[in-house]
Amino acid sequence: MCSIAAGTLALGAVSTLSQASGQAQQGQAKQSSAAFNAKVASNNAIIARQQAVQAHDIGKVEAAKGQLKARQLIGLQRSSLAGSGVRVGTGSAADLISDTRAQAGVDAATTRSNAAREALGFITQGTNFDAQAGVSLAEGSNAAAAANLKVGSTILGGAATVASKWQSFRNVGIQPFGAF
Repeated sequence: MCSIAAGTLALGAVSTLSQASGQAQQGQAKQSSAAFNAKVASNNAIIARQQAVQAHDIGKVEAAKGQLKARQLIGLQRSSLAGSGVRVGTGSAADLISDTRAQAGVDAATTRSNAAREALGFITQGTNFDAQAGVSLAEGSNAAAAANLKVGSTILGGAATVASKWQSFRNVGIQPFGAF
């Protein structure tokens, strides 16, 4: 009878330790997963910031290309008007060239503004990824802390159960591990 009682107590202790080990491993797995997710989010933030710089640079290049095309158009307008005998510096010819120049300025400003808006979108996206990384790290930390609490609770609960069974055996006159 003594060996059955000892076996029961030993199984209870092993079960408790096994459950605690599983909880600890689960907490570590959640923490590792959260750390991985945080790293992915951080990398995505870096990419988003690079895209913001690229969008800004593309906007500058496109605006410059638009200005160059406008200057070419103004040159073509001048030569066409002059070839037709029109004085380019006065009257409606001057107004036409002035309007072309003004429209080119508006187009360049619009291009730069659109690029800035696109860059801001990428910057915002990068900030969101940074926040997501922080949340993931916090989740991992919380999962590890929760696992530690579960492990402690499981060990205490298991120890209480084993102690209660031990006392129950002793109350009926069984010494599970001999005379202690």
